Formats: sequence, structure tokens, C-alpha cells
Amino acid sequence: MQILFINQTYAPDVAASAQLLEDMARQFADAGHEVAIVTSRSLYGQAGAVLPRYEKRDGVEVHRVGVARFGKGSVRARTFDATMFYLAATFKAWRVRMPSGKPQVVVTLTSPPYIGFIGVIVRFLLGGNRRGRYAINWSMDLYPDVLTSAGIVKPESLFGRMMHRFNLWCMRRADRVVTVGRCMRDRVVGQGVEPADVEMISVWPVSRVLELEEARQPSSYREAWGLEDKFVVMYSGNLGVAHRAKILAEAAQRLQHRDDIRFVFVGGGRRRDEITKYVAEHGLTNVLEKDYEPREKLEDLLRLGDVHLITQRSEFTGVVVPSKLFGIMASCRPSLYVGPPEAEVARVLTESGGGQVCSMESADDLVAQIERLADDRSIALDMGQKAREAVLTSHTLRDRFEKFNAMLEGLLGPEAARAIHTPAINHGQNLPAKPLRVLFINQAYAPDAAATAQHCEDLARYLVEQGHGVSVIASRSIYGQKGADLPGRETRHGVHVNRVGLSLFGKRGIVLRAVDFGLFYVAAMWRAIWIRVPIGDRLSKPDVVVTLTTPPLIGMVGWMMRLLRRCRQVVWTMDLYPDVLVAAGVSKQDSLLTRFFAWLNRREIGRADRVVALGRCMKDLIKAKGIGEDHIEVIGVWSPNDPPEELSDPAESSYREEWGLEGKFVVQYSGNFGLAHDYQTFCDTILELRDRDDIVFLFAGGGKRIPPLKAFVEQHGLKNVMIQPYQPRERLLDLLSLADVHLISQSESFTGIVVPSKLFGIMAAGRTSLFVGPPDAEVARVLDETGGGIRFPLGDAKALADVILQLAHDPERVQRMGQAALDASRGEHHRNSRFHAWEDLLVEVVSQAPAPSLPVPPL
Repeated sequence: MQILFINQTYAPDVAASAQLLEDMARQFADAGHEVAIVTSRSLYGQAGAVLPRYEKRDGVEVHRVGVARFGKGSVRARTFDATMFYLAATFKAWRVRMPSGKPQVVVTLTSPPYIGFIGVIVRFLLGGNRRGRYAINWSMDLYPDVLTSAGIVKPESLFGRMMHRFNLWCMRRADRVVTVGRCMRDRVVGQGVEPADVEMISVWPVSRVLELEEARQPSSYREAWGLEDKFVVMYSGNLGVAHRAKILAEAAQRLQHRDDIRFVFVGGGRRRDEITKYVAEHGLTNVLEKDYEPREKLEDLLRLGDVHLITQRSEFTGVVVPSKLFGIMASCRPSLYVGPPEAEVARVLTESGGGQVCSMESADDLVAQIERLADDRSIALDMGQKAREAVLTSHTLRDRFEKFNAMLEGLLGPEAARAIHTPAINHGQNLPAKPLRVLFINQAYAPDAAATAQHCEDLARYLVEQGHGVSVIASRSIYGQKGADLPGRETRHGVHVNRVGLSLFGKRGIVLRAVDFGLFYVAAMWRAIWIRVPIGDRLSKPDVVVTLTTPPLIGMVGWMMRLLRRCRQVVWTMDLYPDVLVAAGVSKQDSLLTRFFAWLNRREIGRADRVVALGRCMKDLIKAKGIGEDHIEVIGVWSPNDPPEELSDPAESSYREEWGLEGKFVVQYSGNFGLAHDYQTFCDTILELRDRDDIVFLFAGGGKRIPPLKAFVEQHGLKNVMIQPYQPRERLLDLLSLADVHLISQSESFTGIVVPSKLFGIMAAGRTSLFVGPPDAEVARVLDETGGGIRFPLGDAKALADVILQLAHDPERVQRMGQAALDASRGEHHRNSRFHAWEDLLVEVVSQAPAPSLPVPPL
């Protein structure tokens, strides 16, 4: 599907519609659709053009047009700027072409007003419905209702009636009108739009959902702003014409005698001056006013409030929906809402139990509720937990995306709305006219069971299926074993595998392993100098060489290929070296050897045409090494299995009967359990639950943590632990489906250095994950974004045990999170999405001029 969004604001703008549009656009791009944006070169409300005319952000093409001349000047000035944007955006939208052709769907957001008119015009210019083109009017605000509610335009005036008729004309001619609340939907239908043409798709948190333990940690703003031990009543964001300011100020005045309560107003807006004036006139000392804070600090800021305030004037019911509510709920905080009870905010709070709706008549009810929560903070904590739970179950970005996608499928039909990722050799405007010749170099390759071997084989097979030629240089030895057991040459699923060298020592120590690594370097380098990649009957030098990180610094061979054979190079960083050695305690951070290897690593990745990181935290570490952001691509790993059509019952796994686990609640750890994983938290959790016969901890796999785990089990005489060896890959889905919930862990020191790939197999099995590790780790971020699991701080065995007990008695919650994980694995985290990203990257690298080598800092 080709989707074109049009809105005056887009990232990096911090306007609410910009943030929401970026989230949705990225969801469609990650799901394999082609997405483009037409937006302004100016930041919202500011004069001048500070943004680039074109860029690609996270797979989304962004076209910027026009310049705001006046910013937030008078109404006339803003009207002039809006008109200029209308003209420029219409012309640009008509000319936008995506790799697979013209946009099928044009989605307009209501910034500026009546932008839906552009969607109708562009649809006509592209051929209309008869050519399969559709226009969607995504109403973040309703016009002219905003202007009439604010008193800027009189609804009964000729101008007001003309504006209303024009807006109704735009909405009626759109193929669908999307509203962000039920009261807004009712208002649109009441104005004359057919109910069947109106979809209600609400907004979502633009910040991540905090875990309970993290939410309870004090915000850094408490100390910075001198609010330790205070009960903080907070209003954050825009306080504009749609909101009631006076009643908030009156509540602060009424509670001035309470030294333990502080009111904090953070943000801006037209009503903020009323707060400032009221505070000055009444000499209020319990009010703190601050400007907007950076978006990256939003989660910490929201945690500052013990309770948050939201207001809305009756006139704006169904006209706007305050999106801040969902960010507040995601921060595990309750809300006190002063506004009409039929508004969307009131409905969500009432349904979730995540806050209280207060009377608009006076400040009495608001004051009473604040004192009630301040006097019994457990009530506020309970409301906050209910708010957070409601976000995870009913208000996620994934939920909104699925509704939006289903709406488009209903218009286009499932076949026309499918993800667009045809073979790179057959589509696109900047793609090579002939298939690519790709060479992979890694010590391990199938039938080796190492993770790097499996992922390399998966990608190589996909590229062959798309018509590209692929060769691999790997070792004749199984990773970690001595001897040469694999054939020197073979063709596996169309991939030409060249195996060299042999392992003399296996895993018999660092020095001996280094010798084996050195032998592989020499043999791989010699083979790479002469290798030619076949496509059909033709042989030629590689177009691009992809080096993985086994053994360490094998990318230097790729760099020699780039130098000697003039091919492109991509470094696929499965692990970061020498960071792994330092994190594992094998090498000291400031030793001469570590600094030497760090210098070699910077040289290796700095001279590549592109570096692929497995996650955002890994990307940050690579950037910290001095590698430019334009050299780094984030492409995660994937599940070795395709997700099933439906969520399976754990009782259906054949392992249940085989291992005697019928009727048990199985908490499972599968795969490698090594030095990069937290060990003690799991042991302490097992001890906490040692008396629960219905709960079994299953460890299926291997790694350096398994022997001490066995010793721990024997030492404490534990009966609730089962340890099994690695299972065949062909039974992986059955093994993962065995568990009710899965355990994943990562040590603090390994954050960004490695990314546990087991998460994606678990998600594809439709199972919930319980992650113990740093909150900024990639696993934690994915779970936050998808709602497919829960994360815990390192060492918090009590919290982990408590949640396991809760889940053992709440199968519906386990199923909801498992379904969320399964849904995500079918979309943005599906293996095909990763393969498409890889193919696009390789095509782009081969098509462009060689990237300049980055300067390497001295040793």
C-alpha cells in the first residue's frame, strides 16, 4: 500500500499532531508499506524555514514545502501562511511518486484548518476512486468549531456559516473521516456526515509505558525543583483557549495552607498568562511555573506529578480531545479532570478507573479530590496502576494502527492493501538493473546452530529467492568445536557456501580461541580475494560484502575486499568488540590491549559503507565511538519461525506430556544463558516461589550460567526447577509455545553490546515475556511499545515473583499480552520486514557512490 500523509507539522516538530503522525507513519513503514509525508519546512508557530526540503526518517519519505512568514502572528498573518502551505502542499502531493507508483491513499490531518480539501483535490488529480485512489480526513480538531467555540468567529454569522458548509463539503467528499473521540464522532455525524463514513480511532501515548517499579521511582525534577516530600499536583503541556485555567488557580489558592501540596504548571499556551496573573495577584507561594521541557525528558517529567490535572471547556466537547491524558496514564499516574462528563477524557477515566471527573461548577470538588489523594496516597497509586493497565490493554499505538490499517483494507481490499515489498530487482526508481551479488563472511553458518549462523542463512536464502546471487565464506568447523566436520563447498537452498580452515582448539581458553580466530582470518582473506559470486551461469566479483562479528573484527577482511576488489562493505554488528570482553571482565577498560582493539574496531566500522546495529541502544554505542549517524542503520533480528494464525494453548505443546508438565504454570528460559544475562534475580525469584507446586521454572538451552544454576538448585533442594538441553530447531515453535510466560534477562554492562534475539521468537509464538534488565535496553523498548510483556529492574526478585503469581491466576491477562506480542510479530517485527529493510539497504549501498571513510581517532 502507498500512503501519503499531509500535515503542516512533522518530526522533529514537537506539536502533538506531528508526534502522533510520526508514530503512525513509522508503523505503516515498519509493516512494509510505502509511506511519504508532505509537510512544512517551518516549525509550528515559528517563522522561517529551518527544516530540510527532503529527508528519509525511519523509512518514511518526508517532503517539506513552503515557508511560514509570520509564525504565530495575527489571525490574518496565520491565514496567509496557511494559504501558502495549501498551495505548495497540493502541488507537491500531486507530484509525489513512491517506488511502486502513485499514492493509493491520501490522508490529511487538520493542521491547518480545512486541509481535507487538499486530499479531495489530490485524489481527483490522481484519478479518483475509479483508479483506486482514496482520501481520508483525519480530524485532530474540528473546524470551524474550534474558532466558533473560542469566540473568534460567530457561528450564526455569514462567514461562520460559510466556513461550516465548506468543512461539511470536505468531510462528505472524503472516503472516510477519522475522529479521535466518541463525542467528536457524534458531533460529525450530527453535522450531516454519514455514520458509515466515520471511524473513531483515538490517540495514544507518545511516551512509553512505564513499569510499576520505574513509575514509583522519584523523578529527577523533584530535587531539581525543590519538591522533595511534596504531593505534586501537576498540569503539563498546552493550556489554551479550550481549557479552564481559573478553576485550577482557585484550587491552588484554596490549598495554600497545605504545606505538603504543591501545584506545578509546565508548558505554555494562551491561558498560562491567567495562571501567572492570578498567582501574582494573590501572592500564592504553593505554585511553581516552568516552560516546556524537552520531549526526551517527558517520562521523567510526568513521573513528577502525584496527580495530573486536565481541563476542558464545555464549548469544546467533541471539538478537541486532550491527548495528554494517554501520556499521563502511561506514566502510571491518575488524573483529575474538570470538564463535561460526556467528553472523551471523562469517559476514558470513568471506564479505566484511572482518575476522577470533577464538577465544573466551582473548585470545591477539585479541592476535595486533591486533599483526598494527598491524605491517602495509596488511592492515587491504585488509580495510577489502573490507568497504566488500561493503556496496555486498550490504548496502545499498535491497537490504533490495526484499526487504521483495517479501515484502509476495507477501502482498498486486502489484496490492494497488502505490504509492498516486491523483489528489489523488479521495482523502484534508483535500483540496479541487474541482480546484486552479495558475499557474507562469518565464522558460523548453517547447519551450525549459533544465532549468527541462523540469521545469516535466513537472510541469504531470502536474497536468493528474490533473484540475487549469494555466496558465503564460513568455517569448516561447528562454532566452539574443534576439528573440521563440514564440507569445503556446497550449495544450500541456492546459497553457495565456501568453507575454509578448521578449529584446532574449540572453546579451550581465550588464547587458544584467538589462535583459531587468526587461522580463520587468514583463510577467509585468501578465499575472499579470489571468490566470484554466481548468478545463473555467470560468475563475477561481489557487489557488496557483508561481514558479521564472528570472529571479532572480521570486518577488516571486508575492508580489504573494499580496497582490493572495489566492492561495497556493510558491517553487521551482532556484538560489539572489544566491549563484550570488557563487560565480561576478560579485559580491562583502560588496558593497552583494549584500547588497541577499540581503535581497530573504530577503523573497521568507520571505513565501511554502512554499519547495521541490532537495536537503538547499540546504535547509540556505535555513535559514541565517533561513527556518524548517517553510517548506521538499525535493523533488528527476527524469529526463525513465522507466527501462527491464532494464539495457541500452552497445553497443546507436545513437550507438556513429554516432560510431565501437564497442569503447571510454566515460566521458561530458552536458549543461551551466558555472561551477558542477569542470573541472580532469577535464582532469588525461584526461591521466593519454591513452595508453589503449580509453578515450574524451565531452563531449556545451555551457556555458562547453567552449571551454577544446577549447583544452586541442588544446594537449596529446589523441586520447582527443570533444566533441559538445547532442542532441535525444527521443534523451536513447539518449545516456545510450551511456556505460559518467558524469562529474558540482560546485565547492565551488556546494554547495547548485545541484543537478546530470543525475544522475537517468543513474540512469534504468541507468548508473554518478563524481562529483567535496564529500561533502555532494546528488549525493554520493544516490550513497552508492543505491550507484549513486562520489564523489571535488575535485582528486583520480589516484584518479578509477585507478577508471576498474579499472572498464574490471571490467564486472560497473559493471553492479552501474548496476543499483543503475536500481533507485533506479524507486523513491524515480522522477519519479512527485516528482510525488506536489508534488501533496500544493500540496493542503496550498491547504487550510491562509495561512502567516505570516517576519520579514526588515534590510538
